Amino acid sequence: MIGYNLITHQTTKDGLKVNAVLVHEGVDIKRQIYFAFILDRNTQGPAIVASTEGGMEIEEVAKKNP
Repeated sequence: MIGYNLITHQTTKDGLKVNAVLVHEGVDIKRQIYFAFILDRNTQGPAIVASTEGGMEIEEVAKKNP
């Protein structure tokens, strides 16, 4: 993965080069909450995104349960 381009919904079609990877020991997750501060491109201002359904596929969660 290091040295390759990561392509997601948030990147351009060319993606971004991966320079580092964080590896963490496994943990027992009881509850996952997604919370983010982002820049709203339409208003050019800050916005908060939150979901009780976690954040692994937040774009898909937003489509199914906005």
